[in-house]
Amino acid sequence: MAHTVVPLNAPLVTTSDIIEALRLTIPREWNIPIYDDFPSEVDVVRFGVYVSDVHTVSRSVNRLGVTYCSNIYNAVDQFGVTYISFQDDPYNVQVNAIIANLATDQIDGVPLFDGYFSVTFEQNLVYGPTQAERHDWTFQLTRMEFNT
Repeated sequence: MAHTVVPLNAPLVTTSDIIEALRLTIPREWNIPIYDDFPSEVDVVRFGVYVSDVHTVSRSVNRLGVTYCSNIYNAVDQFGVTYISFQDDPYNVQVNAIIANLATDQIDGVPLFDGYFSVTFEQNLVYGPTQAERHDWTFQLTRMEFNT
């Protein structure tokens, strides 16, 4: 049996977890591909959903850590989801709702972002010359981190 090594204080969710959640919640009949790479900002890109890697973008001392002189921090993990749509896409609204619902999704009764105490997201919609619509979502997940 192989053991997975998880680095100390790494993000609690992986890109694979997010892709799996999207594959479970976007109906297969809609034929919307989900990619584990991220689309170019300037090139013509394929229709579908793209998921970026999850990485820690900031770390700050937690208020309790300051009060009690301990090593408790708030770490903010971030990832992006981009949905490249097309004109008159019949699933545009539904797919964007599914992406927004990642913040509260549960997989087999366990929250997707289990262990995070704050989940926020922002959506930007861009109409451009390379595709009909580009929905860029940025998720920020805040968790407790401890130095040992």
